[in-house]
Amino acid sequence: MTNEVTEKREDQIPQMVKDICDREFEILRHRIKSENSSISEAAIDKTLRLITPIAAALTLIIAVSGYLGYQDIKASAEDLVKQKVNNWFSLDTPSPLVSEELNPLRDRYLIDSVTIRYLRDKAEPHQNYFKLTEKERETLIRIANDKNTSLVDFSDAIEALKAGEPGFSDLVNRMPGDYRGIRFEKVFTEKGFKDQITKQKLILRTYNNDYSLVSIANSILKSESQLLKPEAFQLIANTRQPYAIEYAKKTLAKNDFSIDGFELVKYLAKEAPHSTELLEYIEQNYKNGKYNIHTLGDVLGLYSELIPYKDNWFLFDEDESLLKYKTELAFSLFEGLVDNGVRFRIDNRTETLFSSINEGSYISMDRPSAEEIFENHELLNWLVSKKENDLLWLTRIVDTFDIRNNDEVILAIQLNLAKGTEIELITNKSLNESNVIGPILLKVNETSNELSVVYRNDIGTIISDTVKSVSKLSGSNLTFSFHEDSLYRYSPYNFN
Repeated sequence: MTNEVTEKREDQIPQMVKDICDREFEILRHRIKSENSSISEAAIDKTLRLITPIAAALTLIIAVSGYLGYQDIKASAEDLVKQKVNNWFSLDTPSPLVSEELNPLRDRYLIDSVTIRYLRDKAEPHQNYFKLTEKERETLIRIANDKNTSLVDFSDAIEALKAGEPGFSDLVNRMPGDYRGIRFEKVFTEKGFKDQITKQKLILRTYNNDYSLVSIANSILKSESQLLKPEAFQLIANTRQPYAIEYAKKTLAKNDFSIDGFELVKYLAKEAPHSTELLEYIEQNYKNGKYNIHTLGDVLGLYSELIPYKDNWFLFDEDESLLKYKTELAFSLFEGLVDNGVRFRIDNRTETLFSSINEGSYISMDRPSAEEIFENHELLNWLVSKKENDLLWLTRIVDTFDIRNNDEVILAIQLNLAKGTEIELITNKSLNESNVIGPILLKVNETSNELSVVYRNDIGTIISDTVKSVSKLSGSNLTFSFHEDSLYRYSPYNFN
């Protein structure tokens, strides 16, 4: 009889444990809410530390009831509790206990966990194993489309979604039918989202080559609102080039700068350099206008857009005549800078290479920008050829590029005389290709602002003198002379 009662009580244990757990979990749920914990990858461990009260309650009941097999019952109860807690945070096991209070915590846990994985993999560029499960992807999409999601969580969610796409997502997004950004269409079509404009910008920037967003971007460009037009234009430029070119032309012609005018200028310089709208804008704003620090920044940026960087491997799509045309256009812009007093110098305080104009503020230069100028000897010769018999023009060019650090010459201009070129000196000597050995060093006297030369005569003697006049310079060859380590240490690569 005793054995039958014991067996009957033991049969009741699982149900009793379940009842106790359900009751105590209600208490646990409110404790999590009141603690307002920030759930991360350690969220489950934090939650499990709250199991002690439940275990204590079970122990007390079991002890009072005099049940046998105490250790087995305790282990079963703890396992059940752990399983329930894990189920709360599992994306694969829906639970009625995941209520309004626990959903945000579980979402927070997912976002933190995915972000940690993404950043860890991003730090190892040669081991890009970041992947999302289908459940994670679905949950992140739900979070992004929730109107109450914070801007930080929204940003983390769509960045993780973009990074976790299968395959080479930047290329895949260009394939018809493989659209991703449209999953967030309601952020554009419905009202009531927190930080809605900023979220829309993030979508357009993150999925800026996604064809599924073309219709949204087109609507933005046609609307009266100016807020999202730069992002919308960039997406159209990446996906529908002919339309983007026409839009840029019309916008420049109307002087409607809801999008930064210079961004449109750079785009047309790259994609439609012959366009009348571009040439007229350059003529009005960069050649006939007053030069200031903003003009200088625009012209240097446009020069970089037109002149291919030496390590650019994509020049195979550009034919020779187009490259020549763009080069001429870039050089003509630089002519205006020199004519208006641009100078390249070194800030002794910060030891930074910079450009300035009209003694105003200056623009520091990174190495690629410096290389595009100082390794382009063709620029130097083109500038001189514009006024080949003008001593003042040559002096201005030399002064533009006279880069020193205190008494140390960092960059100078050298002239290799060709037959027919003549340089008259104030000592009534004349230099030509027959009486000079090697290149002539050109520099501007800091006191008198006169052009001087340092040369080696036909018997090898080094002489310094001041120039009186020049003629037929275009036949000779001018070059920038510098040591890479000396110059480029003032203009490091900019990895930002």
